[in-house]
Amino acid sequence: MKFTRQLSDEESDAVGDANLMLTAFENIGVEHLQETLMWGTNDPEFHGKQPIQRIRKSLPTWLSFHPHANLILRPCLPKDIDTLIVQLDDLKAATVNHIKSFVFCVTETSPNRYQAFVAICDGAYYDAREIRRRLIAGTQADTGATGAFRVAGSFNTKAKHRRADGSFPRVRLILVNHGHLVTVDELFAAGLLPNAAPRAPRRAAPVTTRAAAFKGRSIGSRIVRRVPRYAKALADAPIKDDGTPDRSKADLFFARTCLFYWQPSLQREEIAELLLKHSEKAQEHSDPEWYVESTVDAAIELYSEK
Repeated sequence: MKFTRQLSDEESDAVGDANLMLTAFENIGVEHLQETLMWGTNDPEFHGKQPIQRIRKSLPTWLSFHPHANLILRPCLPKDIDTLIVQLDDLKAATVNHIKSFVFCVTETSPNRYQAFVAICDGAYYDAREIRRRLIAGTQADTGATGAFRVAGSFNTKAKHRRADGSFPRVRLILVNHGHLVTVDELFAAGLLPNAAPRAPRRAAPVTTRAAAFKGRSIGSRIVRRVPRYAKALADAPIKDDGTPDRSKADLFFARTCLFYWQPSLQREEIAELLLKHSEKAQEHSDPEWYVESTVDAAIELYSEK
């Protein structure tokens, strides 16, 4: 859809905030973002990895003509840089004030609830999952944060945020520290990484999650963890006109079960691995890793009570 009309002052401010937020991510090395559009309870639209400049061009349309479309983005850092981005979700104002010198961007996602982003320049030299877990614990942030975010200027259309007149609050840009990077040592010295000092730096290597993820009971020398049955999610999926199960829905149901109905709940790395193993939709997709990550994001957005 081509944008042809004049933006209102509110819409212009929203587009300006969105562009400034995208610039904040650009200035720490992000060139692409995974883009997902959510339309109420309908199936999400996965648009895949998009350059920031293309997303900028669509902002006037999505922030005006489509106010009830949730534009969900996830940063994609180039593999040749060592920066780790940690999203801190559902923060209180006092916490934001305490950590503002360590973050590069803060938004208010709903009244008096905030989301902050930290860029750790040497994060890839450490165990990224451990650093992320400890920073979330140190700031008392939401442990369910996925890294995906609503862009500033867009509407938070969750039902619980609907106002008396039927409108929804916009995500507000609160703070931007362009190009601001921190180190693991700085975070630890500030008390934001609880417990012992992080392990000595090491050159980052591909994370092998199979042995670490499937913890549980031991059978001989094997470590086994019971996981949900993908076949059940496939059986519960609606049937399409051609008589086959809707595999996109099956994948969403499976991710939902792993996240919310399984004890202990699985980590997103485990869910992605299982989807890559069992989902024909993922295996046939042109970018399987992107597909499974977007499916987990969509499951959290659709089924979370938060």
